[in-house]
Amino acid sequence: MFSLKDISFSYGNDCIFQNLNVEIEKGEYLLLLGANGSGKSTFIKCLLGLVEPQKGSIALNGIPLSKFDAWEKIGYVAQRASHIAVAIPVSVQEVVGMGKKQKPLQTEIDRVLEVVKMSAYKTQAIQRLSGGQQQRVLIARALLTNPDVLILDEPTVGLDMASVTSFYELVANLHKMGKTIIMVTHDTHFLTKEATRIIELQRKIIFDGDVISYRKWHSQHCLFCEPEGDVM
Repeated sequence: MFSLKDISFSYGNDCIFQNLNVEIEKGEYLLLLGANGSGKSTFIKCLLGLVEPQKGSIALNGIPLSKFDAWEKIGYVAQRASHIAVAIPVSVQEVVGMGKKQKPLQTEIDRVLEVVKMSAYKTQAIQRLSGGQQQRVLIARALLTNPDVLILDEPTVGLDMASVTSFYELVANLHKMGKTIIMVTHDTHFLTKEATRIIELQRKIIFDGDVISYRKWHSQHCLFCEPEGDVM
């Protein structure tokens, strides 16, 4: 799926990462961890073709990213729904419908709302929903084109623990449905046992492995961190 070879990226004189080599396979559930400023957001921007590394190459399904044109197969959900304008009354189904260039059929909207268990809210104003419900709606919007990959950037920031748990259950179900998941987070308290792989960035890859191996590694290399919570 994604193949990153020797990629390096800098903002001016600030080197974000150098000579990264990563292969992300179809069907993975990848958690991308790292503190603020570790390079996570830039990494995701590179995957989405929003920025171009100064060195190295990125390919998606064997196609150089610069020539890839099937972006409807890549679903993306940014941080929280806090950017939604509270002054504009827009319904849940209207927000979902924005996920497709052509006007979608109502049956398409209903299908993805059913997947994220938000069918009962489709005529409600999205501003009236909780943060967790808004995130589900934004996932439904990302699913409208039936993407192969779902990229989630810090999707649980600001959510309460119950909403976080419910959100991870939803993502796990999407993974079981065959979606490749790439989720960015900086919070090691909410690791999920459903994840198949963890990469931690600190302007370079400092860990790449499964959840159990990560917890063992983390306990040995993060002596001053707060204790981790249970794996979900």
